[in-house]
This record gives sequence, C-alpha cells and structure tokens, in this order.
Amino acid sequence: MQVDWGECGTIQVGTTRRKVSVFVAVLCHSRLMYIEFTLSQRKAEFYRGLVNALVFFGGSPRNLIFDNLKAAVLNGAGRSAFDGNRYSAPPQFVRRPITLRANRDELRLLHEGRVVAQHVRSYERGQLLVLPEHLIDDIELEPADPALYDRF
Repeated sequence: MQVDWGECGTIQVGTTRRKVSVFVAVLCHSRLMYIEFTLSQRKAEFYRGLVNALVFFGGSPRNLIFDNLKAAVLNGAGRSAFDGNRYSAPPQFVRRPITLRANRDELRLLHEGRVVAQHVRSYERGQLLVLPEHLIDDIELEPADPALYDRF
C-alpha cells in the first residue's frame, strides 16, 4: 500500500481560512484507493487515516510505502496551545503537567490519567476557548498569584 498526502486548496471555517489536505492510500496491485480529507497533516490525522484505510480495505498489506512523508518520519512535539488555539484548564492545574488528547470532535486535558477538562475542538485558528466553569473557579480563588491568569 502506498500512502501520501495531497493538498486541495483552502476553505473558510468561521473567521479562519484553513488548508484542506487529503490522505491517500492506494493498494499497489489493484489500485483500489482510499481518501480522507483533513484540515492538517499532523501525525494524529496520519494515524487516523492509516487505520481508517486498513479498515476500509479489510486487512493490512505486506508493505507500506511512504514517499518522504513527514508524518511517518518526524517526531512530534507537545505544545500548550493546540492547532493554533488556546484552551482553558482548571486553575488548580496551572503549571502542572497536563496531557492533551484530541480526536476529530473534542479535546481532553488529562492530569495523571484523569480527565480534568473537555472542550469541543475548534478548527478555526487564533481562538481562545474558555469553559465557563474555569472562569467561575478563577473568581473563587484567592487573587494571590498573577501568573495564574497567564494560562489563557
């Protein structure tokens, strides 16, 4: 199976213009093709496309052929913002290690394996997504440390 990305132009998502990519998987012998459109070429989208292609084809090929595919060869790096957006976290988790997990529809923040916040995933960019309960928690905290408010 040969796997690669293609580019399909841009679309408007809210106030943001996003590039549209297409994940393409082709069985070499039959030329049967699977395609999936995405808004990024990150590793998560690559893995999701690969799994979906294998399910679509009903099995796994003997060999996978990647044509200089960045998602297949580069290591990812974690970030405190995700996909160009910033998501709120409960105040008690500021400056504590948080794991971010995202799927197509939602983004979850985990601390020590426990979900501490869950957001609807935004495909716009430059957005600040704050859950109302995080603002309420801010008001209830003692206003001691101004760094507390830097998380947004």
